[in-house]
Amino acid sequence: MTIYRKNERVMSADVAGDIVVFNEALGLFKGLSGPAIDIWNAIDGERDAAAIAALLVERYEVDVATCEADVVPFLAKLADAGLIVEA
Repeated sequence: MTIYRKNERVMSADVAGDIVVFNEALGLFKGLSGPAIDIWNAIDGERDAAAIAALLVERYEVDVATCEADVVPFLAKLADAGLIVEA
């Protein structure tokens, strides 16, 4: 699986418990909440989708396959938006 890191040109900030991510080059804002925050925080350039899902399994009491099935397309959306890039 692909390992991602946050795009260096992207800024993020905690706003009232949610994360707001901004890609200045594209003028794109993205608000993250709930499990999306945990996924964003786990994107570190060392973990692939399986490793990120493993972190979420215990916290959200979901099985690994279901979690990976949600994490993989979410990472793809972040990558398509230019918010994360391959490490």
